[in-house]
Amino acid sequence: WVGRQPDGSGFYEEYRFKDDSTIGTWGFADSAATVANDSGEIRLRSGQVTSGNDLVGWVVTSLDTCRVDFAPLHGAQNSFTWTRRPDGGWIAKLHWPADGSRPTRDVEYRLQRRSVLQAGLADSTRALITTAEAVATAWLGLMDARKYGESRDSAALLLRNAVSRKVWEQTIAKVRHPFEPFGARELIGSAYETNIPGVPRGQYVVLQYRSHVAHGKSVVETVTPMKDPDGRWRVSGYYIRPE
Repeated sequence: WVGRQPDGSGFYEEYRFKDDSTIGTWGFADSAATVANDSGEIRLRSGQVTSGNDLVGWVVTSLDTCRVDFAPLHGAQNSFTWTRRPDGGWIAKLHWPADGSRPTRDVEYRLQRRSVLQAGLADSTRALITTAEAVATAWLGLMDARKYGESRDSAALLLRNAVSRKVWEQTIAKVRHPFEPFGARELIGSAYETNIPGVPRGQYVVLQYRSHVAHGKSVVETVTPMKDPDGRWRVSGYYIRPE
């Protein structure tokens, strides 16, 4: 999900079922969703729905198909409400009561599913995403075949300038080994970006895959192709995390 702060800046959230009574939640500062800066769970236990983690938590006080109200449970002072919008997005309204010299405070955030945003892209942008997906699929094939040196040599100039072939081979082998072998992948997110924090401005497509790995588990792989100076699309970044 993509959200907007009151000042117009963006934030990114992910919600995924862990089992039939638990939803995992993750917050990210950037659209690449590489490093979570917040995480928690929404749980249904003994007829009660809670949200949060060990530090802060809320309990659902009322809910229907269009609205959910949360009250503080532990470590939190604010309450909040989720309200469904007609376009399928959500509005999150946070409320802090007056506390000493601090007056009552309310903040509103709007969230929209990323796949919905992608549906409104221009045909030209959708074509770029399709091209990037093909590049990522071929590149992941090299990774699955453990041809790590070739994956580095065929990557974008940005990646090749950042890491030597030897270091890349050693690092990727260490990162991927606990999950091997890699099985089927499902594309779960795609976004066209021109301004990703920490890298030069350019044309990027951030792709996320849910990948089946060893021991019946799954991981999320983030692959980021970019348009190189020669006009060709190549992979500029790779990140993997357990689900």
